Amino acid sequence: MGFVKRSSGKIVHVWAFCGNGKEKFVKSNNFEMEWPAGSGEMMKFPEVDDGRYFGLDVARRKIHKHQLEFLDRLEEIVGLKKVHADKQGKLF
Repeated sequence: MGFVKRSSGKIVHVWAFCGNGKEKFVKSNNFEMEWPAGSGEMMKFPEVDDGRYFGLDVARRKIHKHQLEFLDRLEEIVGLKKVHADKQGKLF
């Protein structure tokens, strides 16, 4: 699927697959940041806390506006532009 670089400089990488909704796969890396701010103490937090399946119609409503480009790319890759959402399967 690729990546996009946000205006903040953060690079967001995305992948997708077609599944049946029974896969259990979410495992996150951790990132470190000073917390509470100004305390001088570093804490670790998960990058990802949840993973779910959505059709493209629902995904467009839930995804961050700066990441909509990924759904456009996915539609082009798998040729789903004209397919009704209930026939798409669930994509993550």
